[in-house]
Amino acid sequence: MLGALAAIVLAMQAPAPVPGSVLPTAVVTIGKAIVQVEIASTPAQRAQGLSGRATICGAPLRQGCGEAQKGMLFVFQKPTQDGFWMKDMHFALDIIWVDSGGEVVTIAPNLSPETYPKSFYPRAPALMVLEVPAGFAAAYGIAIGDKVVVK
Repeated sequence: MLGALAAIVLAMQAPAPVPGSVLPTAVVTIGKAIVQVEIASTPAQRAQGLSGRATICGAPLRQGCGEAQKGMLFVFQKPTQDGFWMKDMHFALDIIWVDSGGEVVTIAPNLSPETYPKSFYPRAPALMVLEVPAGFAAAYGIAIGDKVVVK
């Protein structure tokens, strides 16, 4: 757990690879996929998340995100089973919960904005939650137990 927290702290000090981002950024490796993420680590940042944004990557989703996958990483002070919802979202997501050991514990695929106000919960406590474009988990074969590395 301390290794994962140290990696997140180091990543939050790195220069922003996500153009136009005002949040700290990092690079997440999950399975064979590499994702450039914005980090939401404060209660206010986690509450806002991607809500209200037109896209996840600065270009209309139909045009894609270029070569790099984009996402948002929610980081908690301690493992939690907090729920996530699609309030004020304008595009669909996969939500991936990651435990303190850096392993995927739950995947909620293809969540559309129309699922609001339903909340989605992990099967086990999670230290981090990764939001990526809908279809990401299936496209990259992400599965329960996969390792997640944050740099």
